[in-house]
Amino acid sequence: MKKRITPANNPNKLLSKQSNYFRLFKSTWVIVLLLSILTWQCKKEDAPAGISGICPVVISTDPANGATNVVTNKKISVTFNEPMNAATITAATFMIKDGSSVIGGTITYSGNTAVFTPTSTLKANTVYTGIVTTAVKDVAKNALISDYVWNFNTGNTPIVVSTDPANGATNVQLNKLVTATFSTAMDPLTINATTFLLKQGNTAITGVVTYLGMVATFTPTAALTPNTVYTGTITNVVKDVAGNTMTNNYIWSFATGTGVAPTVISTD
Repeated sequence: MKKRITPANNPNKLLSKQSNYFRLFKSTWVIVLLLSILTWQCKKEDAPAGISGICPVVISTDPANGATNVVTNKKISVTFNEPMNAATITAATFMIKDGSSVIGGTITYSGNTAVFTPTSTLKANTVYTGIVTTAVKDVAKNALISDYVWNFNTGNTPIVVSTDPANGATNVQLNKLVTATFSTAMDPLTINATTFLLKQGNTAITGVVTYLGMVATFTPTAALTPNTVYTGTITNVVKDVAGNTMTNNYIWSFATGTGVAPTVISTD
């Protein structure tokens, strides 16, 4: 008696059926993958049914998101991952806000970076919000997928951001004016000969202290001594215009040179 072969016990048909399932699964996976890719690509402004290239995105900002103690004369920049259409980067698409108020400024674009220059200095101790909208497009007319929003803070405490001479400087000129630049506008009445000191060892150097545009300047009464280490100090008594004091004294040192210009004394 011959054994009846059915689809259930026919090895060839079983393999064929499994192969069909595998092909169906593979095709479905490819379709899903393609749909995912198409979903993430950017639609062109003039071709709603089409796609075009890489989506533009903001890859960095300066100040960075969450930055604190940002200097109040800061220019704010945004860098993209690809060249953008400069005509789309305007005051309506790249904004800096103080609360709900948009601050005034000018915008320039070069390379992959847009720069916002405020019309006036930023306010001290204030949180600002930067926004780049989806109206910004790359050169292929692809727009950002969503608005890019970040925040930064001009700080709760003033800090010294730089000095001249810098800390550790050598061969400093003997007629050097010593300066300290702050992160924000300071109260000029708090910057004087008792809060901005210059010393040689334990000896205080006499001089005149002035303040202008976030920069304090110490002008020594007499020329500095050659080959000498000096120490500058900004005490934490100084205040910004909002009345905030520095957390700690700011101290740095520098060394003068010989004070004699080099000359050629012989040749061979």
